[in-house]
Amino acid sequence: MYDHGMTIPQRPFFYIAGPITLGNPMHSTKRAIEIADRITSIGGVCHVPHLSILWDTVSPKEWDYWINMDLEIILRADAVFRMEGESRGADIEVDFAIRQGIPVFYEDIANGYGFGGVKELCASYASRSVY
Repeated sequence: MYDHGMTIPQRPFFYIAGPITLGNPMHSTKRAIEIADRITSIGGVCHVPHLSILWDTVSPKEWDYWINMDLEIILRADAVFRMEGESRGADIEVDFAIRQGIPVFYEDIANGYGFGGVKELCASYASRSVY
């Protein structure tokens, strides 16, 4: 339960960018959640835009609606984690993040993912807290 007087550790906020609609959307969403779980276990907080599949099922929107919302969320992120795989949207998100000065970390399955930079960023937040 939240106690109004408690100290809450501040953790870096990661946006997970990667394929959603190309290929199998459920497989892509599962992979994104696995990555978010890994980043969360290291000390980050994640937004998984792949979960918008459910929202879009209930209330369908055009692609432009989703990409514009995602860019708004990226503006609030401390970093972007780019999953492997072809994705026009993820490429736009990464380009946007770079132009905003937001660091981007890249999944590298062949070489063990690439969470080293994620660990360093999370460690840099370890002493921060919000009251």
